[in-house]
Amino acid sequence: MRGAASSAWRWIAAPLAVGVLLRALVALLPVEPAWDGVLYLRAAEQLAAGEGYTLRMLRPDAAPLPTAFYPVGYPAFLALLVGAGLSGAALRLAQALVASLSVLGAGLLGRRLAGRRAGRAAAWLMALHPGSVLLAAGYLAEPVFAAALGLLLAFATYRRRRRALTPLALPLGALALVRPVSAIVAVLLPALAAVHRRSLRGAVAAGLGAAALVTVALAPWMARNAAALGSPVAIATNGGFNLLLGTVGLGGYGELPAEVDCPRGEIGLVSAAHFEAAKDRCRSRRALRRIAGDPLGALLRGAVKLGDTFGHESSPARHLAAALGAPEDGTPAIAGSALCTVFLVVLYGLAWRGRPHHVAPRTRLLLLVPLLSTALLHGLVLGGDRYHLAVVPCLAALAGAGLLGGRRAPAPP
Repeated sequence: MRGAASSAWRWIAAPLAVGVLLRALVALLPVEPAWDGVLYLRAAEQLAAGEGYTLRMLRPDAAPLPTAFYPVGYPAFLALLVGAGLSGAALRLAQALVASLSVLGAGLLGRRLAGRRAGRAAAWLMALHPGSVLLAAGYLAEPVFAAALGLLLAFATYRRRRRALTPLALPLGALALVRPVSAIVAVLLPALAAVHRRSLRGAVAAGLGAAALVTVALAPWMARNAAALGSPVAIATNGGFNLLLGTVGLGGYGELPAEVDCPRGEIGLVSAAHFEAAKDRCRSRRALRRIAGDPLGALLRGAVKLGDTFGHESSPARHLAAALGAPEDGTPAIAGSALCTVFLVVLYGLAWRGRPHHVAPRTRLLLLVPLLSTALLHGLVLGGDRYHLAVVPCLAALAGAGLLGGRRAPAPP
């Protein structure tokens, strides 16, 4: 029995081992936290020390007031590792091991899509994906999120019951504390499945049911924010900031101009503890007014943001350079960005070739809805190539089928 079980997983053993090895090698480099990773690790250390999620994660000299400025899920994950005594290379290795599970998720998705050979090809593509490998050393959420999302979607492909997509909203809702896009995935999956069955009423019911489960998953965090910040913030109080910044220039990351931001008088008289949530609400209102005042500009800017999100892949190489203390615009970082972008274009080409017109609608949705959700979110808020890394397992699954010419294997997976 044990031998049979071992043989059943042999198809993915080699790519999984290579994926672990490559990510472990990068995690052993002498990197330091960079970009948002500085804040995430600081928050994790404070959580592990029992301090809670406070403004000191943003500025060590700040008052220890509660905050919800960044999603708490990834720092909480890091806090578990820090609390277990891990630090430095050991902490990065633990993250790399978790991130390597994206290879398993991509392989299972590809196998369900087009058979064992496609699953093996998808696993290899995910194992060798340069962006995921280079980012494995960083204290950023995308590699861990990609692994969790890929495994959840793979699990869902093996659930036969039609209504099994709605309960999936509960874990996807919890995962939204790591990356908010999974909340959109949670609602769209069952709703679009009902649309495919030509049931508009069913789509509304499924969407509302999934939204309710997402709310249940986020309820403890929302209750904490209602008590601490005076507002039941669902995920983070930088949603309004990101939405408003997405209306400036080309909608990429940068400084928010003072003339665009909320003045103190517009926020109103609130306590220091409630100021953060009130300011974010003000920014959201300003962003919506700017979008409504120039809908064509917002639409065109959204197209640019989608190009920035899906059109290239430079963040992994630039982040690794920054983490190693090297210039982000130096030759090694540029070479790494070129490699990542070429690999991404190949993935797109193979994914198009393997587009799953011949598979069950549910499997098609499970692969395409995360890509659509990412486009919806980052076409509206900030664009950035780092964000598509969260859904690379879906691309790899489609690309694995593309390597077989889009043909499904004669035997079921």
